Amino acid sequence: MKKDGEIKLLREERQKGVSQKLAAARTGMSERTARKYERAGKLPSQMKKPRTHRTRENPFSLDWPWVEEQLKRDSAL
Repeated sequence: MKKDGEIKLLREERQKGVSQKLAAARTGMSERTARKYERAGKLPSQMKKPRTHRTRENPFSLDWPWVEEQLKRDSAL
């Protein structure tokens, strides 16, 4: 995935009237990638979808009820 700065450079080149192929080459990306971000009209950080799945099991799942009980019992914790 490209960084926001690279896409901003691409947009600056295109604002100057440079062709998509040349602007992509100047910014170090393929023409296809340049086309993708121009069509989307968004920066890469705006296109990123939030992750909804867990990447690993919760290491505290078995101990969490005990932790909650301790927090309820002692407010200083």
